[in-house]
Amino acid sequence: MKSIKFRAYSEIKKEVVEIDGIKGDMGFTATGGYNLWYENKYIMQYIGATDKNGKDIYEDDIVKVGNIICTVVFYDNAFMLKLKNTKCSEYFKHNIVQFNKVEVVGNIYE
Repeated sequence: MKSIKFRAYSEIKKEVVEIDGIKGDMGFTATGGYNLWYENKYIMQYIGATDKNGKDIYEDDIVKVGNIICTVVFYDNAFMLKLKNTKCSEYFKHNIVQFNKVEVVGNIYE
């Protein structure tokens, strides 16, 4: 069974924080007790796979496949790799099992 995990980019802290709880309609608590309440935040979902180094892969991560740079996106009801600097219609479709061939090198927020 896939783990359901989320993280968020906090515009106030200027960093990605792990979400460990939801409070009320708009609030999230992050690891370390930080509250993400009244700020712009970008929520990223864990895709249920790890990269070749064992690192969790999240939506909006930037990954390398060989020498190709891609962004992890949720499109057409599936997680896919979008080729960097391409039109939205050009996707590098990967079966979720093949994500163990990629390497997370960052995310689009940091």
